[in-house]
Amino acid sequence: MAYSIQKSFSHQCSSQNLIVRSADRILSADSPANFTVDLSLDNGFQGSSLQLKEVWLPNTIYNIRTGINDLFVFSSQSSGSSTVTITAGAYTVATLIVALQALVNAVQANTLTISQNTTTGKLLFTANNGGNLIKLLASQWNKSTVALGFGLSGTDTAVFSSSLSSPFVPQLQPDILYLFVRELTPSSYTTSKRSQDRPTFLIPVNANTGDIITYKRNGDFDQHIQFESKRVFLNRLSVVLQYPGGEVVDLNGADWHFTLCTY
Repeated sequence: MAYSIQKSFSHQCSSQNLIVRSADRILSADSPANFTVDLSLDNGFQGSSLQLKEVWLPNTIYNIRTGINDLFVFSSQSSGSSTVTITAGAYTVATLIVALQALVNAVQANTLTISQNTTTGKLLFTANNGGNLIKLLASQWNKSTVALGFGLSGTDTAVFSSSLSSPFVPQLQPDILYLFVRELTPSSYTTSKRSQDRPTFLIPVNANTGDIITYKRNGDFDQHIQFESKRVFLNRLSVVLQYPGGEVVDLNGADWHFTLCTY
């Protein structure tokens, strides 16, 4: 199926709206972020072009995920190196600091204190007990480097220090999510290639944990698909919501919906 995604400032939706709900998934193996829906004859899509009109998505995403971004490794002069694993969950920076501090204290009591600089927003790691200096072994972390403010690829601190700061502000939320609709995607795009190719639509993450991620069509970010054939009929849609790195999003059971419209 040939198509193009374009940015437009003039197209307007017609009266035909197609609401796609994850709660309407039909396969036993489906999940809220990876599902198939059947479209009734009355609610199916017929037309030559369509547009992403709106998205309503509860932000129930865990920003610390098991095996993805849950490691923290540090070293002290007195006790050597220790690795802690952060429990998966939805954190703010403040609650992440509390959780990480408890884990550090459990393996090396009174070794370092973790806090946030109220001016810069960066994390501070301060050695306790005077001369007992610390190092952060960020090269051994997984993607927790982003969550803890050390960028995409963490680097070990060069020497033992009494006080260390993260280079960047902690980033707990992804900037964007990829929405793939298989029936609207060229047949050359396979499941294994999805993360490397252009998604069907982009969903900006504009809400904190516990709030609602919303998207509404506007002139500044207008996503629509133009089919080469004059009219296309769709009676089934296969939907996948994933991170840019290719991992399918876990919504922890929360359902969501998006609306497509013709123009």
